Amino acid sequence: PHADSGYTLVSEQEGALSISMQNSTAGHVQPGVAQRLGDFWLWLQDNDGESALRRLPEWFRDRGQVVPADRPAWVPRVTLYSFHPGGSIGSSWQDWGGFAPSTAQLPRIAELGCNTLWLLPLEDRSPYHPRDYYKFMDGIGTGDEYRRLVNTAKALKLRVWQDIVPHGGSNTYPRAIEHPEWLAQEEDGSTLSYWCFDFNWPEWIDYMKDVARHYVRDYGIDGYRMDACSGSKINNWNPAIPYARASMARSQGGLAMQRAIREGVREHNAEGSTLAEAGNGIFGVTSDAIYDFAMCYSVFPAMRAAEPTQFVANFRRWLHEQQYGNVPDLVTLRHIESHDSLRAEWQYGPAPMRAALAVSAWIKGMPMIYQDAEDGHGPVIKKIFALRNGLYEQDAPSVDYLAVTTAPGVFACLRQAELPTRPDGAFAWEQRGGWRASVALVNFNPTETACPVVLPLSALPATLRQEKSCRDLWSGQVLPLRPSADGQALETNLSLPPFGLAMLRLGSSELPPMPPARLAAAPRLLPYELSLIDSIGKAQALNDALNNNGEFRHRVQGHEWSISQKRLADGALQITASAPADLKEPSGLLLRLPIATGESCDWLAQAAAGVWEDRFRTRHPHFDGSARNIYHHLQGGNVLWNSLQNPFGFSDKEARLAFRSAKGSLELAFAPDALPALACILDRVDDDHVPHVFLRWGVGDDAIGNAVRSFTFTLRQATPFAATPAAGGTGDPHLLPMAGGWRFD
Repeated sequence: PHADSGYTLVSEQEGALSISMQNSTAGHVQPGVAQRLGDFWLWLQDNDGESALRRLPEWFRDRGQVVPADRPAWVPRVTLYSFHPGGSIGSSWQDWGGFAPSTAQLPRIAELGCNTLWLLPLEDRSPYHPRDYYKFMDGIGTGDEYRRLVNTAKALKLRVWQDIVPHGGSNTYPRAIEHPEWLAQEEDGSTLSYWCFDFNWPEWIDYMKDVARHYVRDYGIDGYRMDACSGSKINNWNPAIPYARASMARSQGGLAMQRAIREGVREHNAEGSTLAEAGNGIFGVTSDAIYDFAMCYSVFPAMRAAEPTQFVANFRRWLHEQQYGNVPDLVTLRHIESHDSLRAEWQYGPAPMRAALAVSAWIKGMPMIYQDAEDGHGPVIKKIFALRNGLYEQDAPSVDYLAVTTAPGVFACLRQAELPTRPDGAFAWEQRGGWRASVALVNFNPTETACPVVLPLSALPATLRQEKSCRDLWSGQVLPLRPSADGQALETNLSLPPFGLAMLRLGSSELPPMPPARLAAAPRLLPYELSLIDSIGKAQALNDALNNNGEFRHRVQGHEWSISQKRLADGALQITASAPADLKEPSGLLLRLPIATGESCDWLAQAAAGVWEDRFRTRHPHFDGSARNIYHHLQGGNVLWNSLQNPFGFSDKEARLAFRSAKGSLELAFAPDALPALACILDRVDDDHVPHVFLRWGVGDDAIGNAVRSFTFTLRQATPFAATPAAGGTGDPHLLPMAGGWRFD
């Protein structure tokens, strides 16, 4: 009840430690009025640092800093998908179309392996600008449509968290004008224009508690992600505050508001819960889960600058210290991106992004996919989440981040738990109970890495110390286990590709349910339609002319395009396309795949930085894209993949696009010395919702990419898609894709 934010600084001096404990207490001093600041604690132990660290949970429990006793059992198991029904932040919330189109997306989200939805704020006026908490923002749909979305989610076993914004929005909104006392005041009596309400004002707390009740009661949601809920933005210097001092609007207000919202949820849903957008562990006492801001904004970005060996060593140690130095059994959101951050793929590249996601899913906490981040990564994400959701030990309250020894630059952690005698639910695939242990391995090296794995017997349950083998659940391979030379550990060996993954399991050789296999393609070429889009935007069909004559020439406004086709010895078609050198207007080739409505089709792109692969879908059927300053690049349009952001490599293996359906397959392999200036996979052209590939020359006043007048590619049946998308190779042994960049040796 006396909480103010504070911090402790410790510095080592010669023969001594300097300890400074500071807090942000502020308020009016009044004659005869005492202020209780609360307690300051210093625990001195006759111990080494590691032993002292491991005893910290004792202090948390002794002081009552523990997670809610009634936290629902499903919360530690959350695998989160975050979206706004209107669309992503990069499209100004417009590219998904509202409740009804979003409801149609839910089966796909469930297939990814997500089990919980976080819907960004729905209320008028717009996300994070709550003008009317009881009215939906314009353009996203009706209450009945939202209720159908929630009911559909429940039928798919998806729980629903809705965003709630207790900072109140603007000081110009009607409730702020009607109740100016609810606003936090500066010392001169002024108020903020945004994030302006006092989290600790009792009537405002009651107001937000009623809002929390409303959506749980009337729409059946399972709780809230509470936005920016660590407290008021400023101290409240209003002399009439109904609490002890100005600074209690902040941390104390955050605790009070979080507690009230959670109570409002639980009144109507005994299994309801809350996720607090707050990073300080103390908030894990009042909320069911909190944020791990450091992982998203500091830890993973560090892999762009640090060598993998140092990054992984620091990362494992940080996780270890974080686990013991926080509220015991705390659940945190382990996101690698959100609507507030840069896209993880753009920061790190495709393979490092998947490696980061795997770690976030296989350590303690809640992994998350943010709206459309799955595109190009679906098969890998499904596999990562299948292991997270299907292994009983993934629910263990603690993780051993240090016991396992393996190759430098390879992340490892150990999880273990005793499975009930008769496993049920998500674990019914297990044939028997007993102890299980899993070792997650994630290679952050940009090269293939030989991984000796050493498991100390002291870190394993007694029943697993005599195991003779383990199974890598990622590859399906069974690996022998042997005693170490000193008899104190079990050892095995495996090799991981660049940014590759493994999950070694002891105690069971069965494989958990895994995502469906990729589409099996008939051994024939998929039909396609090829056109020239000339400088005045007219489409010129090419198939007949090329098949009959092997060449097509087209003239308009004094300019001539030349397209030639040659059949190679293996039956493939080699196409060379040339544009006029003096052309000022853009032009290109458009390839269309006439996939029937409802027909499944997989797509693949392989470039210097790696491989992208997924099931084809039209992501934004009614939106043509926009750019916002959070991303800069165009968002929400029809470009599924492009070679400007993801440049092709130096061999045709690293410069290809491919498609596969049950009816056949088609691959475009580009000549590395004659690449187009731009290659795009489009998920629609206007209202034609089938796969397209657009290839552009780099000539004209608005030329993009390299100055390319001619390019060459080959059409053939697609080579088999790899079981797991590779980290990729550039085609030049001296050039390696790294996390967030390139290394040239």
